[in-house]
Amino acid sequence: KHLRHKLANLTIVQVEMIVDFLIAGVICLNAIFIGISMDYGNSDLSWMLMDSTFSAIFIAEIGFKLFLHGFRKHFCGRSYALNIFDATLVAVDLLQLMTTIIMSDSASFTEELPSASLFRIVRLVK
Repeated sequence: KHLRHKLANLTIVQVEMIVDFLIAGVICLNAIFIGISMDYGNSDLSWMLMDSTFSAIFIAEIGFKLFLHGFRKHFCGRSYALNIFDATLVAVDLLQLMTTIIMSDSASFTEELPSASLFRIVRLVK
């Protein structure tokens, strides 16, 4: 009950800071996961599920921020360049994941490509 009251009194800026902090942790975990999967191979279903989970979290983050700010403010507002960069990385990562799933046998070339989500580490500088 006490936590619910504190959460209800947060401003949009505070909520966004909390989400950004949590996503920074997810980005770090994703980078560690990518490094481990490069060493141990990522053709196993469990690796694919983890990669899908990270992609879903990043898509949910963009969806939440669009809900919070609206499309125009998110992509045309103060941080528009970073938000467009972030959405592009998520789209490329999703495309890479779908390519890997659809062409799992014949798309061995995707294993040689760096994961697009690895570039999200750049966001940690923000």
